[in-house]
Amino acid sequence: IAVATDGSSTAMRAVQLAADLAAKYEAEVIVLHVLLWEEPKTILKRLAFVQHILDGEPESQISCDDVSVQSIIAELESRQMKIDEKLITILGNKLVEQAKQKCREYGVASVKAEILEGDYADQIIAAVKRTDADLIILGARGLGQLEGLLKGSVSQAVARDVDTTCMIVK
Repeated sequence: IAVATDGSSTAMRAVQLAADLAAKYEAEVIVLHVLLWEEPKTILKRLAFVQHILDGEPESQISCDDVSVQSIIAELESRQMKIDEKLITILGNKLVEQAKQKCREYGVASVKAEILEGDYADQIIAAVKRTDADLIILGARGLGQLEGLLKGSVSQAVARDVDTTCMIVK
């Protein structure tokens, strides 16, 4: 059973259902997470500080002596990008570990995880095909709700493009 999670409430319900089914039918669970590069980074940063993933402020301030404004801006942007990358990766790992723990709580004997990068639907579809999952469970609406309304949801794209049985949790 493959289950995709982005940390949203519907994704957590999908994880619980996957864990429940896997425990009852002695199936393996494969937790899938696609790193959330497109999500608002300020929200992620605030969440990371609240959860004490990142401590304090970015490295010490840059000296302004004989340095152009453009250089200072470029350095600050570079540091912010490194913080954002670290934060997104840490949060992705944390979400996967929470999902794996939930599966263990239900008594699932075999839990694997894959952290992916790229287009959400494409990566989930590729993982389902690569792992030969018999079932994929997804939340109906995840963190990208506005994008889903405009372009169609990830769960719709996955359900449309896999031959595997797909269960969508609301």
